[in-house]
Amino acid sequence: MRFNFNLAIATIAIVFPMIFIPIALQLPPARTPGLLGPGHWPLAILILMFILGIALLIKEYKETRKRKAEGEIKVEEEPKKDVIGPKIAYPNRYWYIVLILFLYTLFLPYVGFVVATPLLIFATAWVLGMRRLPYLILLTLISTALIIYIFPILLGVPVPRGMGIFREFSFWFY
Repeated sequence: MRFNFNLAIATIAIVFPMIFIPIALQLPPARTPGLLGPGHWPLAILILMFILGIALLIKEYKETRKRKAEGEIKVEEEPKKDVIGPKIAYPNRYWYIVLILFLYTLFLPYVGFVVATPLLIFATAWVLGMRRLPYLILLTLISTALIIYIFPILLGVPVPRGMGIFREFSFWFY
């Protein structure tokens, strides 16, 4: 029988939250009523992880039943021993993305979050193969707007504003 990675990941995504949800429930509530406390974020992530683990488990179960019904899976299927693995189409793209992330973290304190993040999203999408410029610009603007709304505004996470003119520019957004 072949090892099913999706089944293993689904099992981990179900068991892990079951262990840590009781711990997250013991974290103190918010000091001010109406605000999120320290336990809300881990609890939300763990619940989402549990739900996605269940969804993956159901999906994998349905696909396995479908393949058995179509005759693709035999009851005593032998794994192929000569399979090396999929060939990586563009092995150098990994290094380009590492370089982009390095430059992002290097220049983030100087140019600020509002300027550096759209450049990061644009460059990463370009390296990953997105070439249609209107969609690339739209993706960059919408992603940046959502990230700025969620983290500095909604959650109050402090992000670097930059120096000089970049600092003044970031005050327009948050």
